[in-house]
Amino acid sequence: MCNHHLSSNILNMKSINYFLLLVTFVMPLCVHAQSKTNNRSKEGDQVWLIFNYVKAESKPEFEKFMEDIFFKVLITAKKPQIAEQYQKTRWLMPAQQNSDSTWTYVFIMDPVVANANYDIEKLFQEQYSPEKSAELFKQYESYIVRSDFHALVQSKH
Repeated sequence: MCNHHLSSNILNMKSINYFLLLVTFVMPLCVHAQSKTNNRSKEGDQVWLIFNYVKAESKPEFEKFMEDIFFKVLITAKKPQIAEQYQKTRWLMPAQQNSDSTWTYVFIMDPVVANANYDIEKLFQEQYSPEKSAELFKQYESYIVRSDFHALVQSKH
């Protein structure tokens, strides 16, 4: 009777171990797949990529400007559409300097929010006067050597 009880416990332990393996390794894969589906573009959605090439000497000031002004306005804006834009936009920072001494920063709008205004000067007007917004936009532009804009469509993959 002891042996039967012992082998029953061993089977239960094996079942528990298989369950733990399932939960540990398979479930995160399912959750990850869901998060990509829920938070990113669906097939046919527009995605924008904006590459900003920042002057070598402007990197620290540009990053400070983005943190202290741009993202502060974006995060504290009262309009729900701007909050949605923030949630669906990623900002990538350079891992290394380019061969021409510039630094590449990339915005990824994934997906683009339908009928939303992505004009940076208009965004600044959420917290600043039109005059101050124009001044801030000129400051933003002063850091950038050039920009590349790419409008793409999400594939089924």
